Amino acid sequence: MNQDMRRKSFVVGVAVAGLFVGAIAGFFAAHRMMSDMPGTESSGEMKGHGMEGMGNVKETPMEGNKPMRDMELMPGMSDDPAGAVAVPAVARQLIGVRSAPAVHATLEEEIRTVGTVGYDERGFTQVTLKTAGWVRKVFVDSIGRPVRKGEPLFIFYSPDLMATQDEYLLALKTRTQLAESPLDEVRTNADALVASARERLRLWDVTDSQIAALEHRGKAEPVLTIYAPSSGIVMKRDALPGKYVEPG
Repeated sequence: MNQDMRRKSFVVGVAVAGLFVGAIAGFFAAHRMMSDMPGTESSGEMKGHGMEGMGNVKETPMEGNKPMRDMELMPGMSDDPAGAVAVPAVARQLIGVRSAPAVHATLEEEIRTVGTVGYDERGFTQVTLKTAGWVRKVFVDSIGRPVRKGEPLFIFYSPDLMATQDEYLLALKTRTQLAESPLDEVRTNADALVASARERLRLWDVTDSQIAALEHRGKAEPVLTIYAPSSGIVMKRDALPGKYVEPG
């Protein structure tokens, strides 16, 4: 039995020794193959030549006398922070990427569409007459013409307006005659008659300056000049020279 065990031990020992010898032979064979490959250098040669293709390499002392190699970045490598996107110049040209400095500016966009141009009806002003008559002369002779407030529009003749002017002049004359009356009621009625005739002229769009001119002149004017009540653009024109117009 002892002889059989010695034989098994010998066989196991020979097998282990064979594996060990095979491992050493394989290591040297691999090392020889790597040395014979073109462009491959030993560690000593790489240290002497500075690892071509990886940039300049230098050794920096570290704790524990272990050197650390500081390498300059290879061409094409980026030192951008994590998450940054780097697009090569050729790719930017192909996809049409353009860059510009970030600035504060107002964003504008041109929009082309169709629509209808209208007017704000809240700003409309109509010039109407309070009595019938005839248009003598027109100063604003075209639609679309701009006018300013107080600018003359047309000259209007009205027999009724002329009669009202005569009534006002008569009321003024009567008040002057009754100014020396001893009766207060008579003087008060004369003042009321003048105020009533003046108010009638104002209702017919006769301005205060025109009433003052009538008082100074002392004679009724057969025609009346109508002025623009506000500034704007003429959108419609019905007044024509010689045309008979009615109130409204």
